[in-house]
Amino acid sequence: MNSPKISICIPTYNRAKFIREAIDSVLKQTFRDFELIVVDNCSTDNTQEIVKAFDDGRLRYVCNERNLGVIGNYNKCISLARGDYICIIHSDDMLLPRFLEVQSAILDKNSDVGLVHSNCSYIDEQGVAFSQSIFPSTDYIKDGEEEMKDLVLDNHIVMSAAIVRKSCYDLLGGYNEKIPWVSDWEMWLRICLKWKIAYIGKVLCLYRRHQMSGTTGIINLNLAGMEEYKMFKEFWEYLLPEKKHLSYLEPIAIKQTAKRMLWRAWNTIQNGQTRLARRNIALGIAIDDSLLRDFRVYALFLLSLLGKPGLMIGRWGAKVLTFFKHKGN
Repeated sequence: MNSPKISICIPTYNRAKFIREAIDSVLKQTFRDFELIVVDNCSTDNTQEIVKAFDDGRLRYVCNERNLGVIGNYNKCISLARGDYICIIHSDDMLLPRFLEVQSAILDKNSDVGLVHSNCSYIDEQGVAFSQSIFPSTDYIKDGEEEMKDLVLDNHIVMSAAIVRKSCYDLLGGYNEKIPWVSDWEMWLRICLKWKIAYIGKVLCLYRRHQMSGTTGIINLNLAGMEEYKMFKEFWEYLLPEKKHLSYLEPIAIKQTAKRMLWRAWNTIQNGQTRLARRNIALGIAIDDSLLRDFRVYALFLLSLLGKPGLMIGRWGAKVLTFFKHKGN
């Protein structure tokens, strides 16, 4: 059996509500030389029934014998992939029809590009777009070290919108299961150390945001900031000697993580989660104690203590807090 050019992997767990749309978006691609592997992490809903209802020879369904965890399932996908390029799509996201055609052409023409990703639009639980695009519209191919300067400020690469050379995974290994909430971000940083990164400014992926999504969950649990900090500290600790000149980016990344925790605190205050807001503030200060010298931190903490009155004051004075705003999650 000939190997396909691209392996599209959909790791899934209890996403019966959305997985039909995800699979359908892949099967409607204009580029046809691909395999689609759905790796079910022991779902308890009717995911299997939905997947097996598709009649397409390019589709393989694999059900794990035990739940491997989110990142373990990503790595299982990679181990099953036979294509030169690999795309891992969340089972609640969707691809637009020319996604594979446009992005694979970049990898075909540029052997030094390890990863290509595209712009996205947010969609809600019903699949209705509520943003036209998330990122800028200008295409680029950047040296990995140049891309890293932006990437340490925020993870602007959406996993579902990215295609990675299989050779990258062969050399670097899989995703780090010790940092499950930011393992994709850490992988992109590792790829930047050895390859160029390409970006397509056209929207080619639909990224679903809903209450059941993993992104929403980690923000609510206050896990993202802690793992970001851990990831950055470990990443620079194990830099290869020839890459030590990049160490100057570490304090920049740490300060940006702290600032992001304060922006999350503002968001959680608006959602009425004042206790979580104070945890976010405390974590931001723990990461970067220079924030103790910024009066806006104390204003944010006071708003969290005041509850609904604080929220009203905060909304009225939201411009004061734009210092904390960041386009990341």
